[in-house]
Amino acid sequence: MFSAIRRTSSLIRLVLLTTLLAGCIPYSDFPLTAPETARDDPAIIGDWYAEENGERSIFRVSKGEQTGTILVTSEKTDGQDPGELSRLRGHLSIIDGRRYMNILSDDPDEEIPGYMFVRYSVDDSRLGIAINDPDRLFEFVETGRLEGEVIRHEWSRSLHITASIEKLRRFVSEHDAEIFMETRYLERLTDKTPPPEKRQPVR
Repeated sequence: MFSAIRRTSSLIRLVLLTTLLAGCIPYSDFPLTAPETARDDPAIIGDWYAEENGERSIFRVSKGEQTGTILVTSEKTDGQDPGELSRLRGHLSIIDGRRYMNILSDDPDEEIPGYMFVRYSVDDSRLGIAINDPDRLFEFVETGRLEGEVIRHEWSRSLHITASIEKLRRFVSEHDAEIFMETRYLERLTDKTPPPEKRQPVR
């Protein structure tokens, strides 16, 4: 599991990093809404990026073959060589006017056995994403307010959510503010976006 997470990059790292540090990776047997009910969101389609210490993470969101589905490829670059890629797929959901991605890994080497949920928003030239708070989900499962099981590993634990689509939708509708963490923003990548600054060599 840890080797798979180390190989992932960009958006999937953003989805998993906080949960890994907390020792709990939430995944669900079911999405928030059925794929056949998904609707396209043209605003999310395009290239988005975040930059830190001269390293740029680029997320390319494209429309999938079916209505409301998306494909996400990502890479890291320091302005010279492209970094490792990750591939994700999924579909979009709207609950009470809020928008969500139901994300699956599209890479057989990544050991993520179910859906991960990301709340998103698009505001002008920014894409906001918020990931699940694993501690809150763990608490909801432990207290029986969300159907699921905690799987304990030698050095970590996984949270396996088993609630049905209908129960998940109702749960998210009631507890959205509690189970999603602070929104982080990505900028839209355009022809006018300057290249990332080169990192200074370590002396």
